[in-house]
Amino acid sequence: MLLVRYLLANDGIRKISDISRDIAISESLIRKIANDLEHASIIRSVKGRNGGIEIAKREISVYDVLLASGEDLSLTICTGKTPCELSGGCNLSPLIRNLQR
Repeated sequence: MLLVRYLLANDGIRKISDISRDIAISESLIRKIANDLEHASIIRSVKGRNGGIEIAKREISVYDVLLASGEDLSLTICTGKTPCELSGGCNLSPLIRNLQR
């Protein structure tokens, strides 16, 4: 979240080294996070001498950023990868799925 927040507050292409210094996170960790965020189309990277990273879209939810991290964000087992045995007749499952979005 810190990286996304930083990029939203600082328009344009930013060098990883500058970001690292400004938010006090190691360059290697920023590169890993940036890679995940780029695959999710939240940021984009620019190669070359004046390259770096910048925000790719302005409307980003916390859920988008967490989802980009690759973590399982299921609120309950019935909304996860393995369906619950009651999900066919359960009225809560669609509600929980909607809340999770």
